[in-house]
Amino acid sequence: MIYYNIPGPKGDAGDVTSAQLQGVSAQAASALSQEISVRAAADNVLSQAISVLSQKVSVLSQKISVLEATPPGSASVTSQEMSVADAALSVRIDTQSQTISVLSQAISVLSQAHSVLSQATSVVDAALSVRIDSQSQAISVLSQSLSVVSQKISVLSSLVSIFNVTGNILSAPAGATNVFLWRAVMSCTVVNVYGLRVGGTSVVVNARKNGVSSHQTTDINLVSASEWTTGAAPINTAYVPGDRLEMMISVTGTPSQVAVQVDFSRP
Repeated sequence: MIYYNIPGPKGDAGDVTSAQLQGVSAQAASALSQEISVRAAADNVLSQAISVLSQKVSVLSQKISVLEATPPGSASVTSQEMSVADAALSVRIDTQSQTISVLSQAISVLSQAHSVLSQATSVVDAALSVRIDSQSQAISVLSQSLSVVSQKISVLSSLVSIFNVTGNILSAPAGATNVFLWRAVMSCTVVNVYGLRVGGTSVVVNARKNGVSSHQTTDINLVSASEWTTGAAPINTAYVPGDRLEMMISVTGTPSQVAVQVDFSRP
């Protein structure tokens, strides 16, 4: 066995065997191997980073080549075109804005005109309403007047539908006297026969058609003076145009006046 004289920590000599030295060498070799492995790994990482940077540099180089190959002024032309397009767009926007402004003014004018028209319409409506009310009142008054007139016409019609024919004799002579009174101008019907005397006594009356058809079956005796006396229901009452009415008087006393009245109705 080989011994080595190695100084101790305090300067003292110590003996170290070859086995101990080999152990130390093995540990050192192992540590060195690990350090080399770590450094190799770091170198590998650094190589990858360098590769990535190289790729980026290559891309930048290609972009530079493209830029260098672009004809001079082409970018300027594009900018000019964009400027022209922007100017045209600006002009169009200004034109549209002016058009919108003009339309807004026109709408404002139309709104004012509509307002004036609405006011005028309101005035006309009010005047028309007043006029309509006045006309309605006038129509109402006229309707009432027409109603009154219609009633009067109805009364007059009823009166017109009844008419009479009267004949009288002053100082009638004694005996029988027949006098024609009227010629019918329309179709009509005898309704009643009346007689009246003023003064005197003993007077009878009657009436007949066409000189033959008496209207009373029995002569009317005028018993009371100055009073109209009627007889029974008349006979032979129908008259047509052309028929003649005749009054018949028979006097015994001396009346100052004798009258006969025949009432007719129209169909």
